[in-house]
Amino acid sequence: WPRPHRRGCFVGTWYTLVYMILLAIDPGETAGWSIWDTEKYEKLTGGQTPRIEFEKDLAAVLLVSCEENPPERTTILPCAPDLIVCEDWLIYPEHARRGALDMDKCLTARTIGAIQAFARMAEVPVVFQNATIKEQAKAMGADNYHPIPRHPNRHEGDSCYHAVYYIVRECS
Repeated sequence: WPRPHRRGCFVGTWYTLVYMILLAIDPGETAGWSIWDTEKYEKLTGGQTPRIEFEKDLAAVLLVSCEENPPERTTILPCAPDLIVCEDWLIYPEHARRGALDMDKCLTARTIGAIQAFARMAEVPVVFQNATIKEQAKAMGADNYHPIPRHPNRHEGDSCYHAVYYIVRECS
């Protein structure tokens, strides 16, 4: 991955310079997300947001530059990422055979479609990972970044697994 120039990113009330901002997403009815500085291997911020609100927010930060989108804006994400790492959504045959997805509206798949569309318009690459990477990510130290308490924050925690897995494998 080519390293872009350093640029600023507002995180809460402070401003930091980073080389590559990675947005990790655990999509679903509640989207878990975390923003990372890949150079420092540092989680800058994270959270969980209802699906529709997350999609609107992602569109706002991807389709408007940080410089045009000041920190007092109403978006959750602090600035546009250079790369998105997203958990993929698969229909497992055993679930399909037993009818687990009968009449399912596939909201996670719709969210992934929105992520892909906004990223494509903003020319931000998207990397998809299977949910099966979580145990490997834990072995890489991802649990150190999981917010406490665990269960209510599980979606943000899952985004951390995807970020750590990507950073360790691709940025080290």
